[in-house]
Amino acid sequence: MYHLLIVDDEAEILDWLKELFLYDCPAELEVYTASSGRQAISVLNEVKVDIVLTDIKMPGMDGITLYHHIKENWPKAHTIFLTGYRDHETLYEIMKNKEVRYVLKTEGDQVIIETVLEVIEEMEQSVRSFLIEEERAQMLEKAKGWLQKEYLERILMGDKEEKIEQKKLEELDIYLKCDYPVLLYTGWAGGESPLVQAEIIDSIYKSMPGYVTVHCFMPELNYLLILVQPRLADDYIDWNRVYHVSRGALEDVQKLCQTTLRKSLSFAVSKRAVEFADMGSEYCRSKNRLLTIMKEEEPSIIVVNEEEEADHLNVSTKMVALKIPMLSAYLEQGRRKEFFGLLEEMTQPLLKADSRHDVMALELYYNISMVFLKIINLNHLNDKLPFHIGIYKLTRVEEHESWQTAVNYLKEMGKVLFSLMGEADTARKDLVMIKVEEYIKEHIASDLTLTKLAEIGGFNASYLSRIFKQKYQCNLSDYIIGERMKEAKRLLMETNDKISRIGEMVGYQSPHSFTRVFKASENMSPADFRAMYR
Repeated sequence: MYHLLIVDDEAEILDWLKELFLYDCPAELEVYTASSGRQAISVLNEVKVDIVLTDIKMPGMDGITLYHHIKENWPKAHTIFLTGYRDHETLYEIMKNKEVRYVLKTEGDQVIIETVLEVIEEMEQSVRSFLIEEERAQMLEKAKGWLQKEYLERILMGDKEEKIEQKKLEELDIYLKCDYPVLLYTGWAGGESPLVQAEIIDSIYKSMPGYVTVHCFMPELNYLLILVQPRLADDYIDWNRVYHVSRGALEDVQKLCQTTLRKSLSFAVSKRAVEFADMGSEYCRSKNRLLTIMKEEEPSIIVVNEEEEADHLNVSTKMVALKIPMLSAYLEQGRRKEFFGLLEEMTQPLLKADSRHDVMALELYYNISMVFLKIINLNHLNDKLPFHIGIYKLTRVEEHESWQTAVNYLKEMGKVLFSLMGEADTARKDLVMIKVEEYIKEHIASDLTLTKLAEIGGFNASYLSRIFKQKYQCNLSDYIIGERMKEAKRLLMETNDKISRIGEMVGYQSPHSFTRVFKASENMSPADFRAMYR
């Protein structure tokens, strides 16, 4: 939806133009009016305006001066000068700006509407161009670090929906080969600011020899992951050499960080090259080894031995811990299919536990329970939940007869939460609709703009418009007209007030506007309606 501001010092012309765009223009517009340049500035200071349709010759502040104020507040706004004067030297200068139009008042309704529609089409084309041209590339460059991190995190977590593709790596400027193994090193950069962590990563890139390709990112808070491949990958690669030159570079990084950042940096490294699909389990193994030296004051490098395999459940639960944020996000966002798919996958290690006292299984169970408790608190569901399922079992695993019944309980809890959150969301929307309805009925004579009603409802304008249409199967503007006509008919039948007065009482300052809208709604004039039904 676009916001149109109409500025003219003549009340009749202002009403004519407002009526023209409210009822005859096919585009969905939020229309504002101002009877002077000063009043227009007040609107511009409070509302984002996309198009301004303004007269040039006005007392006090003229349209040309107003134009400069428009550009100060909203540089991308388009201005259409509507005037009775064919020649205007200043206008000629300003029209060099591509965002300015010039329309004569004598050219008629259709020409004015078409000019606004042309401006809207230009703005939409500009947005489309923005998405495919240089500005999009700049925006992507700024976001690339986050996109790289998100993509690699999903691979690390073993997300089944995220395919490992070379094309995707190249698009994100990750200079690794997805069909070739990688050496995986884990570092601890805890307690440092994001700026210091960025400097650490930069020092790693600068210290690594040209013989290898490296990519660094932080999959979790304070943990640093370094992926290493030989730059030329073929069947004759000496992985022992790759390991030693990259490990040697890490020693240089440690010295550099100690000298320049006063930071003691430790790493867990492995000689074993792993496939992309196995990075998650290798990361968990290296993290476990890193825990033994993290608190050392002197920088250390510890080797993850190939023989040193964690038991299956241990690795599985560590992998699940990486997926906890994703499970929480799916639940918060109401993504039911993704949530239950991931929950099914995450609870599989529980079914392989030998005892309900298995520490790894308990860690996994309570990690998932914490996700549920967080959502229960966020949505204030603790009073409603006991009528559907017991909450206490989330924190008392001994209440379950077996790990199978514990898994069934977690799945049932997920179903109940989705149901209650859906009900709560519907109830919130219904309350907003009731609030907006009541405001419309109590302020039927006011200027009921979408922006004002959005403030009343507590949503932004576009969202309010969308949910209103979903519930009532009509636009908000049509609903307002319906309520105004309902009240107008009541007043016509039950009072002796003049028709012009009744028009004012239902929000129409111009008798002509009231008559026009009434006739369009009821197929007869207000006078005929009063004569027929009184």
